[in-house]
Amino acid sequence: MLKRLTFVAMIGALISVFFGTSPASAATARNGVCESGEFCLYYNSDQAGSVSDFNTSISDYGDSQPTCYDFKSAGNGQGVCVKNNAAAVWNRMGSPVTVFFNSGYAGTSQTFAAGAKGNLKTGLKNENASHRIGSPADARDGVCHDDEFCLYYNSDQAGSVSDFETSVANYGDSQPSCYEFKGAGNGQGLCVKNNAASVWNRTSKPVTVYFNSNYGGTSQTFPAGAKGNLKTGLKNENASHRIGDSGGSDPDPDPGDPGPYPAPPNNPHPEEAVRAPQASARTQFVDTQIAQLTGETQCYVGDYRPGEPSTSNHNTGNALDCTISDAIGQYPNAAQEAQGWKLANWLRQHAAALDVRYVIWDGKIWSVARSSEGWRTYTAGSGVTGGHYDHVHVSIQNPYGD
Repeated sequence: MLKRLTFVAMIGALISVFFGTSPASAATARNGVCESGEFCLYYNSDQAGSVSDFNTSISDYGDSQPTCYDFKSAGNGQGVCVKNNAAAVWNRMGSPVTVFFNSGYAGTSQTFAAGAKGNLKTGLKNENASHRIGSPADARDGVCHDDEFCLYYNSDQAGSVSDFETSVANYGDSQPSCYEFKGAGNGQGLCVKNNAASVWNRTSKPVTVYFNSNYGGTSQTFPAGAKGNLKTGLKNENASHRIGDSGGSDPDPDPGDPGPYPAPPNNPHPEEAVRAPQASARTQFVDTQIAQLTGETQCYVGDYRPGEPSTSNHNTGNALDCTISDAIGQYPNAAQEAQGWKLANWLRQHAAALDVRYVIWDGKIWSVARSSEGWRTYTAGSGVTGGHYDHVHVSIQNPYGD
């Protein structure tokens, strides 16, 4: 039976939390000051109130503390989540920035030129979920660009187009929250769900369109570069698509950012071997950081495993299994799968600070030793649990190198 670790209580507040995929200078460290090279959202109109400063695109600001992106500086709104609470912006970057109503860069949008200040328009003021840096031509503009997957309202790539750079698990049922057809022509403004007739896959990967939300039901796969009409049973009966999916057999892992989670401090503990179910001090530190910074609290070392070598990472207290699905032995739903990827990518991003050795999730593995290869197919186990579809496994650097 898995035994839950005892977590160390959080003491005091997390101060000067840093986000990003690489170390940043003070000017780009989300310090509540709108500095050159940043895009800034304000709690009040006319660049007043607390500010939240960014130097990257954010596909989802997050809904609640402690994981959301929040307003950082003193003033009205300090500490409040940015999502659905911003009123004004200052774009101090050298590129345009587009703010979106929906997560995933979708829905109603407003673009701010480089250097521009402005208030969010009605429909976006206090109704904002994501922003993307760069030309709005890359931001669901109704033009089918390179590296996009595009759905058309009419057959043979005619009518209005809806262009995507990411997988979408549910197109949504109604305005203003659905993904809609963006380009000029028949169908412009209509929701994509159950209204698409043809596609153009301009990504470098296969893309599969599904009858149901969450990548279920009847499907049709389009190779990289392919144009085609949706078959009977999918034409005007479509609810989701997944990029990197060659027919549901082995979709690519979610490439998204590692969630709006703070960067952890450096692991201060030396490597050691103990005996499961005890966790080494180094592993306990990782477990505590996961709980405090990501909100995932179902992480375990587990009982000693007689069928494994005594030097295995689990048996020496140097591994954690974090349950993601409703229970071990059950596949996760789409939301849980996405949450698992946020945790897995966070562990990958901060492997050096946490002393992570490798991470396994959703049939994929990433390791420090082969980091340049990214996420690879995991072949050492299969099934729900053996393939790590129900839990994220993280191994910690340890004396035996397992």
